[in-house]
Amino acid sequence: MEIAETLRPSVVRIQSSGGTGTGFIIHSNGWIVTNAHVVGNDSVVDVELSSGVVRGARVLGRDQSQDLAVLVMDGYQLPTVQLNASERPKVGDEVVAMGYALDLPGTATFTRGMVSAFRADMFGSLTALQTDTAINPGNSGGPLVDLNGRVVGVNTAGALEAVGINFAIVMDEAVEVIEHLRAGETLTGGQFVSGAYPFTITLPEGWRAYQITSSRVYFRHDQSGAEVVVDVTVLPTGLTPVQFATSQIKLGADQDFEFYERDATRNITIATLPAWEVTERWKRPENDFSQIGVEYFMAIGGIGYSLYTQSPSDEWDNVKSVVAEIIGSFTIDLSASNTTIVSTDTPTSVPSATPQSSGARVYFGPVDGTLEHTPDDNRVPGYDSGTTLLDSVIEATFVPPHYDSSRLWSLGFVFRNSGPLEYHALAIRSNGYWYHRVRKGDRNLVSVDSQYSSYISTSPGSINHIRVLALGDLGSLFINGKYVSELDLSGWSRAGTVSVIGAWFADDEYSGETTIYREFTVRSLQIASGPISDSIPHILDDGLMDAYPNPTSISFRDAVVQANFKNPYSADLGKWSPGFMLRHSKSHALHSIGVGSRGNWYHYVGQGTIASIKGVTNKLSPYVDTSPTGTNFLRLIALGDKGWFFVNRNYVAELDLSGWTQRGNVQAFANHFTGHGLSNKSTEFDQFVIWSVGKE
Repeated sequence: MEIAETLRPSVVRIQSSGGTGTGFIIHSNGWIVTNAHVVGNDSVVDVELSSGVVRGARVLGRDQSQDLAVLVMDGYQLPTVQLNASERPKVGDEVVAMGYALDLPGTATFTRGMVSAFRADMFGSLTALQTDTAINPGNSGGPLVDLNGRVVGVNTAGALEAVGINFAIVMDEAVEVIEHLRAGETLTGGQFVSGAYPFTITLPEGWRAYQITSSRVYFRHDQSGAEVVVDVTVLPTGLTPVQFATSQIKLGADQDFEFYERDATRNITIATLPAWEVTERWKRPENDFSQIGVEYFMAIGGIGYSLYTQSPSDEWDNVKSVVAEIIGSFTIDLSASNTTIVSTDTPTSVPSATPQSSGARVYFGPVDGTLEHTPDDNRVPGYDSGTTLLDSVIEATFVPPHYDSSRLWSLGFVFRNSGPLEYHALAIRSNGYWYHRVRKGDRNLVSVDSQYSSYISTSPGSINHIRVLALGDLGSLFINGKYVSELDLSGWSRAGTVSVIGAWFADDEYSGETTIYREFTVRSLQIASGPISDSIPHILDDGLMDAYPNPTSISFRDAVVQANFKNPYSADLGKWSPGFMLRHSKSHALHSIGVGSRGNWYHYVGQGTIASIKGVTNKLSPYVDTSPTGTNFLRLIALGDKGWFFVNRNYVAELDLSGWTQRGNVQAFANHFTGHGLSNKSTEFDQFVIWSVGKE
């Protein structure tokens, strides 16, 4: 089909830590549109072009409720799609879906069908185009096009338990969300002011700003491949500006290039500070074009600033004066340079800390820093948070000490560290494995678990976010936003300190290298209510959910909740659907998550009105016990705009909680759906416990 052959070069395969999807190129310099659920919470994904070449792409904007995301990759004169944002197709019109269905090898495939209907407010406030065109897993994020080859929708989903009913987000509405995501940060007078560090930078018209992390800001020209990146690093104690610049220049040149040339290096002044300027040319193996860029490095008050600029070589002459203007606008508030960072210490061991009360609510961080590697001292490079906890949520983002594939690195956390021989250690390694070790009061270092995880990022330039939830004898490990494994913490169950570590294995520590950690955060986990055992009567025809009274007056945004629900009767007699209400702050504003008598689990969200209540997910699960005398032990972890749901100690799914993020009550209920429940029956439960996170 001619349409497919014409569009195929503009359709890309997207590989994130959560799986594979599709996207399409909307600008010749590398802008891509896909679904938010395709990229998940990843900040960097792999994009495979129709030629089979794989390039890295930054996720610059995502809207979970509308299920749209915008990415950008290195690109020059790429083929693009044409968006039909002004004319909606009619019911009965033929359409074609393109994408990487089922992640099958080869180029993008296409399926053909027709427009069946339009469904308002199905993706947040966006309208869904219903079609009988086959949309399979892997197609998500790809284009739905008319017979003129114009994109009329973004392929998104098939209907649960239905055949021939599939959906796409209509392009005439999606384009507004896409442009909003591309717009980036809202700037006053074109000036970007960092909220974490004392610098500002001014952008001319046509440039956009994206706050990637507190330590990294990305600036992109809207109509070319020109970009500017500002990276901020907390320096090891005693590192001079010259040493910082030298190490950064070496790091920039020590990458996988097809060719690399350094044209010039000179000393200049930026923001009244001595700075080092390096002009370079290079070509990466995955690109079909070369690039030119200028790097700038300076340091003051224990903080290093790296400014990177680049564009395709053929565009450099047109943008270099504007790029120089942007760099010239960079200013640092010198009066604040020594007071912005919470901690600039760089310990070379895991030291003891002044204990805090393990019964007090704790919220430590976020803190950025560096861990200097000194292999000769026979100590683990680390930084202690100074918190003493048994149950906690620990997280940080790590930049590894190198990207040399011939050498290994390892990094992570030590927690419940109550003595030199009493702690748990959790580390990931550049071989793709994670490791859990424990010492129980003697010199024997016990290996609790070690597994390979595809979620560990090891490619050049990649970073890793690690989160550990420690709760009693059980823990949960998350890597780059994805649930990885349950952790057995029964080997050591005493309160202790929490530290980041930079080289867990001695063979991974090399003199002169550093591991960078960003937004190191420790939050306590404490029982706010429970454990409670009781029952919830089934009250029919009152129009209300059968719920257990709120066991606590405290409202929560982040929490861990669990309960064991006994099945009230056989599914042959009637339906039942127990679960939890979360963030229930007012009528119809809540998340409801639970299981049902047909073996399904579900997630609904409401934003304050009956009309706003929408089903996020309703799927079958083999872990739901539907037997007449069975029980279902449910556990829910809610942190920010993400959650994780477990049934009978089995991980079921990641939850999108972005639809309602206000704090509110937590309640257990017996029946979620109208028509569920039987007169004179009740749902019994036990082990109903609510843990609060941090200092809410």
